[in-house]
Amino acid sequence: MKKMVKNWICPKCKCLDKEAYKEALQDYGLLISPMITNFEFRDFLHIQSIHVASKMLLRLKLPASGHTKGRKYKIPLN
Repeated sequence: MKKMVKNWICPKCKCLDKEAYKEALQDYGLLISPMITNFEFRDFLHIQSIHVASKMLLRLKLPASGHTKGRKYKIPLN
């Protein structure tokens, strides 16, 4: 999936999904670590903007620890 303006789009089938990143975040939590930083989130989802990633993480209302560059978000594993 690739990030577009307000959606994620599959390059092969052109399917749109506004919340595809939530599944990717769950995969990250299971495969890599249950904690994620803004940088790791951007790197994993190929997002260039720090601000877009911050807004996405804040909308998820994940428990966080640390401040500014040291902030880490806990990914709830369902």
